[in-house]
Order: sequence, then structure tokens, then C-alpha cells
Amino acid sequence: MKKRLNLIRLSAVCLYMAAFLTACSVVDLNAGAGEKVENLEYVILDEDRIPEELMPLIEERYEEAFQMTYTDNDYLYVCIGYGEQENSGYTIVVNDFFRGENGVLVDTSLIGPTAGEERINEPQYAYIVLRTEALEEETPMYWK
Repeated sequence: MKKRLNLIRLSAVCLYMAAFLTACSVVDLNAGAGEKVENLEYVILDEDRIPEELMPLIEERYEEAFQMTYTDNDYLYVCIGYGEQENSGYTIVVNDFFRGENGVLVDTSLIGPTAGEERINEPQYAYIVLRTEALEEETPMYWK
């Protein structure tokens, strides 16, 4: 009887853990921004096209990972940095950039150098600046 009771308890604990782990694994990382309303058009800026007021703000942060926005009268600049990398050859990919029901979602990834690619073997700083039209109102940003 005790063995059967222990087996029932063990089964109940296993079911509880399975339900808990399943619930944790289906968390929607877009939940903060909500459902997609529209994709935002953007331009990736070369360093020489970054506004001169913004560049010092980036230079203060780019050695570490960072996320920030900057707005002027016409544009919203979204800046994402991945900090110091051991060498060159890294690329930042924009996976998604959209306005959701609750804010704007920015989803980027850092892709490492490909095999056989020539690299500069000294520290490099991976960051990207996206420029999009200024938003009408202050809108929360969600980073992924």
C-alpha cells in the first residue's frame, strides 16, 4: 500500500512539473509589444551618416552591450550594441522591427564570422543604428 501511495505521489509530482515546465517554455517574448500592427521601414546607417549628436552617446556605451533610442525632429534612431568582439567579421541581422499594440519590438541577432573569412585579430565593437520615421507619441521599446 505504501509503495502504491508513493507511486501516486511521484506521478502527481511528475505531472505538476511537466505542466509547470510546459507553461514556462511557451512564454511569448513579443508579449510586451503585443500583436504586430505594422512592420516599420528602416535604414541601417553607416557610421558617417549617424547624426553627430548621437555618435558620442554611442561611443560612451559601445564597449559593452547596449540598447538605446535617440529622436530628432524627423527620425527615431534605434541603436543596438553587442559590445567588444575578439576580432572582425561579425554581422548584426535585423530579424524583426515592428509596431505592436503596446509598443515597438526590435529583434536583432549577432552572427559570427564564417569559416575561412579574413579577420582582423584585434577587438572590434559590434553595433547597429536603425533610422525610422519619428513616432507620433512616446512609444515603449521592447528588445529581443
